[in-house]
Amino acid sequence: MAGKPRPNTDELEARLLQKMDEMYAAALSRLADLGHSEEAALEAVLRAGHCYGKLDDPVSNIVSNARTYLSDPGIAGRGAGGFPDLRRLQKYSLDGLVCLVQSSRPTLRRAEALQCLLSSDLRLAEALAIG
Repeated sequence: MAGKPRPNTDELEARLLQKMDEMYAAALSRLADLGHSEEAALEAVLRAGHCYGKLDDPVSNIVSNARTYLSDPGIAGRGAGGFPDLRRLQKYSLDGLVCLVQSSRPTLRRAEALQCLLSSDLRLAEALAIG
């Protein structure tokens, strides 16, 4: 008996973008809990809210990167650049994560890199360790 068909690249990307949507919502909520206005938190996330960094999980990295932006008035690019909306940031971030996985493991196709990211819950170090 044949197993369940493997999801295609578009399905994997859709699942990961849904996860990213949830992560960014959690990060915005955490920033609000830390006393930042909704408007300031969104601006910081759109300008500097990368989901990868030194911390273990994507939400913590988004919050940390956004807080750095909020706390440093001299940060490069303040008031310029960034993304017009969360969906574009999420797509860009996912593409960046895929590139990082593929640069570490050049033989992986995009669908395989997406599967690694899905299996690791978008934790880059874990995605890179999947063999």
